[in-house]
Amino acid sequence: MNDEVKDAGAVEAAPRYVGDKPRSRTIPLEYPFEFKGVTYTSVTVSRMTGVAVSEFMKAVREHGADAHLPMFDCPQEVIGLLDADDAERVDEAVMDFLPRALRQVGASSPQSGGSTSE
Repeated sequence: MNDEVKDAGAVEAAPRYVGDKPRSRTIPLEYPFEFKGVTYTSVTVSRMTGVAVSEFMKAVREHGADAHLPMFDCPQEVIGLLDADDAERVDEAVMDFLPRALRQVGASSPQSGGSTSE
């Protein structure tokens, strides 16, 4: 194998999901706000990888309810500051993208406003 092929393979080492199911959803905020100099007009919720689930479960064991879901494109603090109506819409997306193993646990407590995602 020549060096060009090796280098090209190294660049493309990240996974590329090829199915037609969406892996994220952007929720436009009805009540955008500014926090620490950044204006938030939307929040994107993404599916977790197997590694992210493992790291989250480790964080739950270490920090309990203070563990943060690694599903958002913004700081965890922002999730806790969402308007209640926006938080509800984000929660719906979280439940859609939450791994099956975590869904039943998540159904009993809110993801956005609760302590598991702040």
